[in-house]
Amino acid sequence: MPELPVYGDEPSFASPFSVPCFTPGTRIATRQGPIAVEDLRTGDLLLTRDNGFCPVLWVGRSHYRLAQSMGGARLQPVMIKAGAFGEGVPQSDLLISPDHQMLLTRRLMPRALPCNELLVPARHLLSQAGVVVAPQREVEFVHVLMERHEILLADGAWTESYRPDSSVVRSLPNDVRVDLLASLGGRDPMRGPVFEAARQSAGPEALSPEADR
Repeated sequence: MPELPVYGDEPSFASPFSVPCFTPGTRIATRQGPIAVEDLRTGDLLLTRDNGFCPVLWVGRSHYRLAQSMGGARLQPVMIKAGAFGEGVPQSDLLISPDHQMLLTRRLMPRALPCNELLVPARHLLSQAGVVVAPQREVEFVHVLMERHEILLADGAWTESYRPDSSVVRSLPNDVRVDLLASLGGRDPMRGPVFEAARQSAGPEALSPEADR
């Protein structure tokens, strides 16, 4: 398992060491019903918010020791407790990496924003009731790559699929990185995001302090 590099605080929600992904046990909605993310395979059809059932392109797994460093603290998973976003959303406690983005609807965003939905990293949801850091000594993350950036249903909550760019790819162990790049058919995430974003992303300013719960 790789030890994590040390990074200073970042002024935005982006990070030079970014690992957006699920943890084992998260159940993803598929054509066959909910399946644990670690059991997904290439070609499985997942339910997406925008495009119906779409095939998995690649599934990767990364292990990290969360050393007592800025980098280790930066990757401590975030738990979104059952019902944190409303009744049944999520249906059970959802544990994800802090950079993994959840889809928020207008109920949890300032009315002034000119959109109905935004993707927000889990670490910027910690001010919300029912969202907490869940410290671990070691962690395994599971990456689910689709043919485009998709919004998937995980334990009853909408969230993103894997979207590789330079910061995301740099964070992967070497063997996982090689496997990912082979699945991309020559597309180079080191030159920028491979896929157009499924939704606009935002930081903590997107959250409504008076959100109804």
